[in-house]
Amino acid sequence: MLQELVDEARTRGYGLGTKSRVIIAWLARRDDSAAIGVRAGVFPDAGGSRPRHRRRMTTPVTAARPAGIRERSVGLDLARALAVVGMVIVHAYTELVLLPAERLGAAPPPADDPAWATALQWLFTDRARALFILLAGVGVTLVVRRTGAGPRVLARRAVFLGLLGVGLVIVGWSDLILVLYGIWFLLAIALVRLPTGTLLAIATTFAALPVFAAGAGRRDDFLAASLFVVGETGWFVLGLALGRGHWQQAWWQRRAATIGALAFALSAALLTASRTWHDPWGAGWTVAAAEQGNRLGWVLLALTGCLMVGRLAASAPAVRVLAAAGSMPLTLYVAQALFFIVLTSTWGTTLAPATLVSAAFLVCAVTLAHWWVSTGRRGPVEGLMRRWAPLPTAASPAVSRA
Repeated sequence: MLQELVDEARTRGYGLGTKSRVIIAWLARRDDSAAIGVRAGVFPDAGGSRPRHRRRMTTPVTAARPAGIRERSVGLDLARALAVVGMVIVHAYTELVLLPAERLGAAPPPADDPAWATALQWLFTDRARALFILLAGVGVTLVVRRTGAGPRVLARRAVFLGLLGVGLVIVGWSDLILVLYGIWFLLAIALVRLPTGTLLAIATTFAALPVFAAGAGRRDDFLAASLFVVGETGWFVLGLALGRGHWQQAWWQRRAATIGALAFALSAALLTASRTWHDPWGAGWTVAAAEQGNRLGWVLLALTGCLMVGRLAASAPAVRVLAAAGSMPLTLYVAQALFFIVLTSTWGTTLAPATLVSAAFLVCAVTLAHWWVSTGRRGPVEGLMRRWAPLPTAASPAVSRA
């Protein structure tokens, strides 16, 4: 256990003095062994003798871990904000253009869509959703590792998210992602403590399902759609694995960015070549695999880019504003769902106006989120979930890295 504590403190970049205080304070609290602190020279003995390391007494040792360990990661919050921004832009098109036309039994109205609106749809379609799902898996791993949350907490959160998703569907929302979150949180109970290699193998298996469906020429039937949804589980499981990595370290971020850049470039080249090159493995196999690789590359580049910005420019005003929005992704997701439900029932439009509407919503949402967080409160939906499934009050300082 001592070695695990030291490794955890070294991973987070704390100095030797801080590591010693974390280890000794935790041992003293757990084993009631004040003599350990006396022998280490950090606690004064009963006889009043002076500690050997006087300067280390400047920080109180009443808590088992410094508050900084519980602080939010600016980089992860930036990534969550980016995922929410992308999903709002994509939902603006599906909810304000496609669904109104579908209700009328007609194709979407023809329009000469501007390049910037088309580019935004290309940038975020399927990719922002994958990032959103992956970050949920990362969050589950961090909650379990940092707080020792067990199956009961995950199960209660699964019920909360599932009921929230069902409620949105009942009032007219078309996206089932929160219902899927409930299923994935239940799945995480069994997966979160598996070895990292096993998690990566499971993620790869799930990610391959849409490829098999497309390769069999089954793109439009119910089975193909179901396999695509089930395949999204791969992003969640990949997040469970990535949450264990040294994602706060510069070397890890550079390595993940390199992998993402290679995956994105190779898959983009393959997609370009597939337009003129005959697929020797049958209809759709190469294109479907390249699309999955392209999404993986984009997600890794987006995640590592946000982590780098959070590490290098965490105090920048723009970064703080966006990170505040990323600290309450569930609240923003529910808000945009309700916003589009109201608009979809009364209004339909083309891509460019729909994108401008999404931009207006995002400006208002980010501004309000920054104000809300500045008052020291969690997001409303996040607060409700915390009350429904409270985290353990006393946590083990470290969890072994499988």
